[in-house]
Amino acid sequence: MKLLKPLEIEGTKEYGGIVKFIVTKENCNDLSAGFTILEPGESLNSFEIHEFVDEIFYIISGTLTIFSSGKKYLEAEKGQIVVIPKKFPHHSKNLGNEKLVFLWFAANK
Repeated sequence: MKLLKPLEIEGTKEYGGIVKFIVTKENCNDLSAGFTILEPGESLNSFEIHEFVDEIFYIISGTLTIFSSGKKYLEAEKGQIVVIPKKFPHHSKNLGNEKLVFLWFAANK
């Protein structure tokens, strides 16, 4: 059993916005999880495709807009969950007026 303190973990801006990797292969064999924070107008740098695992997003605040194949695919708001199947190309953006924070989970392959 491990106690993790997400507020004490520094995020990276390498992917666009701020991404905090909380649960990783270093502290959990089967699961990855973290937070993504996007200010209004920010987006992650590129489309993502996860070849082997589904991904789950839980929206903590703001509105997440997901694009696929260059088109707006869906919007998810605070309290909603998005399930992204493996091999589904997606790009996350904050087109709203408030900070977007979402928690994400994926199995480790």
